[in-house]
Amino acid sequence: MKKNKLYQTLIVLILPVMAVMAGVLMTEFFWQLLSKNQNNIETRKFSLYSSDKNNVFRNIHSFFVYEKNAKIKSSAYILTNDFVKEYDYTILTNNFGLVQNKNIYPGIPSLLTLGDSFTEGQGALAWFENLASERLPNIPQYINGGIMGTGFQQWELLHEHLIKNKILVKYLVVIFISDDYKRTTWNMSPKILECINNYLKCEGDEYFYGMPKNENDLKKFLGKLNDSRIEMMKKSTFKFVDAIEKYLPATLSVLRYIENMILDVESHESLRHNRDAILKLSNTYGENIIYIHLPQKEEISNRRISNLGIEARNEILKAGSTLFDGFKECSLSIEDYFMNDPHPNEIGYQKISACVGKLIKRKWGEVK
Repeated sequence: MKKNKLYQTLIVLILPVMAVMAGVLMTEFFWQLLSKNQNNIETRKFSLYSSDKNNVFRNIHSFFVYEKNAKIKSSAYILTNDFVKEYDYTILTNNFGLVQNKNIYPGIPSLLTLGDSFTEGQGALAWFENLASERLPNIPQYINGGIMGTGFQQWELLHEHLIKNKILVKYLVVIFISDDYKRTTWNMSPKILECINNYLKCEGDEYFYGMPKNENDLKKFLGKLNDSRIEMMKKSTFKFVDAIEKYLPATLSVLRYIENMILDVESHESLRHNRDAILKLSNTYGENIIYIHLPQKEEISNRRISNLGIEARNEILKAGSTLFDGFKECSLSIEDYFMNDPHPNEIGYQKISACVGKLIKRKWGEVK
């Protein structure tokens, strides 16, 4: 009797554990099958820069822009079986260190786009140039305020910087992705700036790096950076998380997805600052501001807007501003993004340019 009872108790305890383990193994199997190239992209990506000027980036207090009137080469390498060049293109900047061909000047009625790397055009030639070729009536100056890795609070700082320099903004177009809503303000550390200016000074943890001119030196440098990252991961205090990411990437992805789903947006300082920035920009421009929400690559894959994106949309609507759903309006598909990198490719940026132009026209009338 006692043995039977013990046996039944063990069965009750073991069966749920076995079911969970089976679920994890099945999830991992299908993840590896469907998402081979997407795992650990941040640890496998190496962003390299060179410039015809002394610097690539320029800090302005707590935010940054590019070097003024510079010709900058930007390349990204992804480690698969070998180092694969994901993109390689040239960034042209103006007299304010913004990514566009033309200089901008005070006192001229302007349309300003604010945004992150999707607005800047990271990974391809700036799509903004196509947008600027067709302008609103009586708005002769278009300004590309897209800076990679930035969010609403940082865009407000850039906006204030332009206004202080007498740039006359009549219309404001804020182009955002869901992740922008959690981003804090940041600039380039002295260590990163030194590494970009002289790749021999790089230690491997800078994320942005200088670019060797010689192809053989480049391969050696990428190998050195990868070795440094491996060593840093070994010494990491998050070895348990690293191990899960390495051996159970799908499980970790599910856990992070759940974390994002239950995110308490009210408790995050960065979200509060971004909310305040949305409200301030919306109150300043009234009917002369629009927001366009573009999809991230994983949101297209998941066929779902992330929790952060939903919260950002709600704040924009609460502020009384016009919000356009770029998920529906811009017709972006997974093929419009790079194979490994999460940014749009050239075709994707062409779609974004046409979409933004269409929405500007819908809101404010015919182009020039």
